[in-house]
Amino acid sequence: MVNFPGPGEVVDPGVQKDLVVIGDLIVQDQKGTVRLRLDSQTGSIFAHNANGNLIFQWEGSGNNLRFGGHTQDGDLVIFPKHADNLGAVSQATFHVNGDQGTVFIGGNQTHGRLTCQNGENQQNIFLDGSSGTVRIGSNGQGGELFIQNSQAEPTIHFNGNGGTEGGFGIIRVGGQGNSSVIRLFTEGASDLNDSNEAAVYLSASTGSLSLGGGADGVRGQVFIHNEDRFNTIQLQGNESSIRAGGGEGGRIFLFPSPEGPSSSDNEATLAFNAETGFIRLGGGSGEGAVQGTLLLRNQFNRDTLRIEGNGANILAGGEGSDGDLVLFPGSATSLSETQQSSIHLDAANANVRVGGGTQGISGDILVRNRQDQTTIHLDGAAGDIILQNADCAEDFEVIEGSEATPGSVMVIGTDRQLQVSDCPYDKRVAGIVAGAGDLKPGIILGRRESSSNSVPIALAGRVYCNVDASTHSIEVGDLLTTSALPGFAMKVSEPMQALGAILGKALAPLAKGTGSIPVLVALQ
Repeated sequence: MVNFPGPGEVVDPGVQKDLVVIGDLIVQDQKGTVRLRLDSQTGSIFAHNANGNLIFQWEGSGNNLRFGGHTQDGDLVIFPKHADNLGAVSQATFHVNGDQGTVFIGGNQTHGRLTCQNGENQQNIFLDGSSGTVRIGSNGQGGELFIQNSQAEPTIHFNGNGGTEGGFGIIRVGGQGNSSVIRLFTEGASDLNDSNEAAVYLSASTGSLSLGGGADGVRGQVFIHNEDRFNTIQLQGNESSIRAGGGEGGRIFLFPSPEGPSSSDNEATLAFNAETGFIRLGGGSGEGAVQGTLLLRNQFNRDTLRIEGNGANILAGGEGSDGDLVLFPGSATSLSETQQSSIHLDAANANVRVGGGTQGISGDILVRNRQDQTTIHLDGAAGDIILQNADCAEDFEVIEGSEATPGSVMVIGTDRQLQVSDCPYDKRVAGIVAGAGDLKPGIILGRRESSSNSVPIALAGRVYCNVDASTHSIEVGDLLTTSALPGFAMKVSEPMQALGAILGKALAPLAKGTGSIPVLVALQ
């Protein structure tokens, strides 16, 4: 029922009059098409286009608003107070466009902002058009952002609370049958689908990271800082260089495949340490332990220098290259001039030069024993060979069973073998076994490693000799010959009988009995 003013009834403008409708309110166009209907039961509003299709619906019961469809673009446009034309969408500060599926917030002298809160009125999502930032998450709530592919599968996932205990953020890209790629472009790039124009290119399928180049030809660099924000590792693409250290000692460790990411420094098989200035090759532990080897190759890709840790070997030369070891003194001015070296090991000519050269250095070769005493000295300045030990000896075979101990007097036996002397004035005398006391042989001739029944016989020099002074005391300078006591010498008391049987001259006396005295070897 609708109440209208009656005929001739004057409407008082100062008195409020209401339009009261009992039931639905329906508005039709001239063709009888329902264009607007107000539902009295639900309080809903329905609007139709000229074809009778529903294009706007306000549901009173569910408090829902639907509009658009049936060739009609549904838009929601909200204007600020300074707008002067509601028909100009460009003056709006909030525009939801159903045809494009877009939402515009801000503009027209107004910064667009979108805030989403949780049930405790905490801001969880905040989009700020003035600063161009997006914040997701709040105190006690980690923020997450999922970007899905056409199959509604998440292929990009930002997780602000990504650690197992919520300690750090994670970005996951790819998966779900999609290989992930991240491209970053400089302002000069014209095609964002062209990887060659990207200055940063990260590919999960190839496991590669490319930095630099791109449309603007920028230099690729990687900087890694310590907790004090000091650059301690730098990778430079232009210089093809890796720099490590600076504020702290630079170190590089390489581990074998069995070792894990938490391996200690000692488990590395290749280590560079700038603090101590060393490079370590090989070592490690357990299954990862390897021999350290350094290989240097020539232009033909062949090894010409090899340093092996297991055998402590240095191998140089071969494969068409002459192996040389050249050492220079501090006064040398050029490492390419071999004449300035003071030590030169030349494999091509199989020689060793010590000293000489243009630097005027005399060469010396010193050979020391385990007590760090020089036992052999080749003196280049004096042209001398200096031996610590006393005599020159030669190895001779002895008859099996002979007790030829150092100091024993030996005579020539059968088959050019020697035996212990046991006859006075024996013209077969060969000499004295060297090595007794502190007088060791300086030179041993004819030594063969395979001979086990040979002894060194003193040919010249000083040697200790077993002597018998039971019948005649021995004075310094006495001539000595063989005696009846096996292996012992005695004083020559019959000079005519001693011709050809003299073995040396006494350098110390022995009044009586037997003993060992130094003798100057002189076979006569």
